[in-house]
Amino acid sequence: MWMNAVHTRISELRTELATARELEHEAIARRRTVEARLEELERLIDDERRRMAPRGGLPVFVTAEARGRRMITILECLAEVSPGGLTTREIIESARYRHIELNPGSTRAQLSQAQRKGWVTRSGHRYVLTLPAAPSDPLAAG
Repeated sequence: MWMNAVHTRISELRTELATARELEHEAIARRRTVEARLEELERLIDDERRRMAPRGGLPVFVTAEARGRRMITILECLAEVSPGGLTTREIIESARYRHIELNPGSTRAQLSQAQRKGWVTRSGHRYVLTLPAAPSDPLAAG
């Protein structure tokens, strides 16, 4: 009688083992699929980083805060010059003295945005700040 119980238990364990092996094969196949998808995504990200990288350097992912700081830098550079304004190159050089690196493409894009907002006007290749100057007497502004 106990032999029947042992054989039954052996049969149950073999069935359980077969099920576990089947699940293991499914898990391995699923893992390989996920790994392949992950590799593809990593490849896409690497391609995008290379595409976005300025002159072979590391990519720069610009946050809204960084764009805002750069816009402020551009406007400050324009505020410090004579009424003749600055070219894009002169703005970039002026920003370097502030230890802020601007690239020509993003600087032009931000200058275009500043033009649309009415902060800057363009005359040929030169940009001029059109924001009103802060009053020297803060009480007069009120």
